[in-house]
Amino acid sequence: RRVNRVRLSGKVRLFWEESFTAQQATAEIHDVSETGLSCWMPRRLAPGTRVKIEAAHLKLFGFATVRHSRGQGMK
Repeated sequence: RRVNRVRLSGKVRLFWEESFTAQQATAEIHDVSETGLSCWMPRRLAPGTRVKIEAAHLKLFGFATVRHSRGQGMK
């Protein structure tokens, strides 16, 4: 990897729009870096989807674009 990642646990709220309809989900954080966040959630988001991120307990708020996504089912 080009950037070191730090393992974290906790929940993050994701908000996005799909077919002009507001969507939201809670995801489980896997790890974070200066340039990204890896998390698990029950549904797959298409690469290129713009998401709003909120994790108050980590003081993490902002916007991101999905770069990679793969369906693995529920844990």
